[in-house]
Amino acid sequence: MTFFSKIVASNESSNIYRKSSEEKSYELFHSIKQNLDIILNSKRGCSGCSPYFGLRDFNDATASTQSLCVEITSDIKRNIEMFEPRVRVNKIDYIQDDSSPEALIFRLSCAVLLKSGKELSEFDLILNSVTQKFRIT
Repeated sequence: MTFFSKIVASNESSNIYRKSSEEKSYELFHSIKQNLDIILNSKRGCSGCSPYFGLRDFNDATASTQSLCVEITSDIKRNIEMFEPRVRVNKIDYIQDDSSPEALIFRLSCAVLLKSGKELSEFDLILNSVTQKFRIT
């Protein structure tokens, strides 16, 4: 039996599982959320080969909450545009939540690029002001 015939025989005897479009979509969005988590929880300068990767340090910020949110929003947008090519940012809004004063919440409205076009989506980017870590939902 030749090598080629072994490959053909093994393909004929095994069932090939094909993912549904829902599974592919779920995996894509999960992957995007993971990448956003890495991008937004990295500090600028942490990567020698990409010095603009990550958010800058806002610990020294003396600005008001509103102007600080504008700066953070701008930094988030720049990083997503540079380091997450599957997403096109439409807008990022700061959401004031008085019930959770330790968190700054940003809503990312974007288009996720798919093989068949694009899908509009939203992600909540929740910055815990104590731990200074983002959680993406």
